[in-house]
Amino acid sequence: LGAGDVRSDRHLATATDLLATGDQRAALEAADRATDRRPDSIRAWFVASRVAATGGTILDVDAALDRIESGLDRSPLDPALRTERSRLLLDRAGRSGASADIDRAAGALTDLVADDPNHAEHRLRLGVALVLDERLDEAEAELRRAADLAPGSSAPIVDLARVAILRGDDAAAQAAIDALDDRIESE
Repeated sequence: LGAGDVRSDRHLATATDLLATGDQRAALEAADRATDRRPDSIRAWFVASRVAATGGTILDVDAALDRIESGLDRSPLDPALRTERSRLLLDRAGRSGASADIDRAAGALTDLVADDPNHAEHRLRLGVALVLDERLDEAEAELRRAADLAPGSSAPIVDLARVAILRGDDAAAQAAIDALDDRIESE
């Protein structure tokens, strides 16, 4: 097991080095060798997923999701893998705009929020998924909760302005932008 860990770590290091040179395909091959060596390593699946996602296309997002799903097959409750899965599902939903993708992302994020209702990032992403699904009242509630949970973060405020714009409420959008300006000035 120890030798497998060492070989797996070397493959992951190689993947990182290759990715830094811009060779995504070779980096992904190295990361996949790490998962072959240690299929029980959550870290290897996570890194392989991140390497796959660097390609920038929806097919790369799918390849990243495949790797995360493989990790979740081995450890279905792992919080890092579940979070990464929801991030990738939201990325896919945003790219495709397909109802099925939006539903998958919203479902995964709803599960994460149910498990950890005070996690600002999960609430923020759920709010974004709900915006994609045009459920603006629910989105606004999630984004406000995310803003309350992470008062130093500008992301929920930006998305609240987006909700206001989608509603055609220029005054609310301006108020959100003004709140963001105030937040930045106070830092």
